[in-house]
Amino acid sequence: MRFRKAFGFDNNRFDKHFDRHSDSHDSRHEGRRDFFDRRDNDHNDRSHARNDHHDHGRHDHGRKFWHHDDKSDSSHDASAAPAEAPEGADTVTWALEGPKNVTVEITAHADDDGNVVFNYELTGGTADLNGFFVDLDNDGGAISQLGRNNSMTGVDSDGDTLDGFDFAQTIGTTGQCDANTTEGAVVVSMENLGISDLSELADAELGIRVNGTGRLSDGSMKLADTGTFVEGDATDAEEPMSVVLDFPDMEAPISVLTLAFVQQGGVDAGDFDSNGLRIVDLNLEGDMPTDLDVFVEQLVDDLIASDSYLTDDSYLKAVVLGGEGVASDYYLYGGVNANGEEADVMPQGAFIDPVNGMVAPSSLIDDSYTVAMNEDHFVFA
Repeated sequence: MRFRKAFGFDNNRFDKHFDRHSDSHDSRHEGRRDFFDRRDNDHNDRSHARNDHHDHGRHDHGRKFWHHDDKSDSSHDASAAPAEAPEGADTVTWALEGPKNVTVEITAHADDDGNVVFNYELTGGTADLNGFFVDLDNDGGAISQLGRNNSMTGVDSDGDTLDGFDFAQTIGTTGQCDANTTEGAVVVSMENLGISDLSELADAELGIRVNGTGRLSDGSMKLADTGTFVEGDATDAEEPMSVVLDFPDMEAPISVLTLAFVQQGGVDAGDFDSNGLRIVDLNLEGDMPTDLDVFVEQLVDDLIASDSYLTDDSYLKAVVLGGEGVASDYYLYGGVNANGEEADVMPQGAFIDPVNGMVAPSSLIDDSYTVAMNEDHFVFA
């Protein structure tokens, strides 16, 4: 029986698909192609592609086929997982564009180990990324290929002459029977690149060898272009003290305010009970902000300038704070505060009087002041 008759072929289309369901680990479809048949109009049959005869060094009449669903359109490069650039880091970026809307974007940053991390990603079109090339000063180099079907010779997709590269690395694998490589990372030391700082890549030409772009995954192109150095912002602007969360907003006039300064020197330094602290009780008069964070720095500066015992070296350690209708609580301040607006545990031997919200015993208070505002400064009496 003739081959064409046995499988029901006519001159226009297949009448039967190859059986897709197989118990084997390899999910490819097997069948025979009539080399004299015209182009198939059925979409699923048109998505079948021949194995690359360059990579499978034999031809047989029972040629194997990949179905579109069985060949993944994207995968990570197994050689290195992408590592994002730290926030605020310097970077160099490239956008390589070619025919069929193929676009590859690359971002490079330096890591803490003296390496450059190149993250690459196919962001447009269909392609298999196979070769990664770097020409440091865009002045040519000794490397032009990484093997069969993985070269950067001749001209790129823009028609510009390629004159060699200084560094190259294979990414993914060439051939039509593997999943497309569409993203990943190349990590190389600055020493191997011959640079000492990322900014030296500002003029570098980066090339990507691309395969798998045709209808049968048999097309290829060479993408190359120079990049752009982007200076990062490694230091974040300091937050103003007014938004540092040491104290809660009372949402009402502050009625209790006691400041405890670290003070050495005993009685002669104004620490009259010799507990290592100068504790000052303040009675606020007039309209004051309900959030102590807003004015505590100015208040401390003006108090140090007015108090005969406090000096520029005096350090505010803690505050007892309360508002109208709000119970008083003890809060550590600045570098010793580890829990923001949350209250802290008072030192042993001290407590807050539940009636008036003041620090008790009262013998802990070394001095008291009435405080008023005079323009932009606090006045103590």
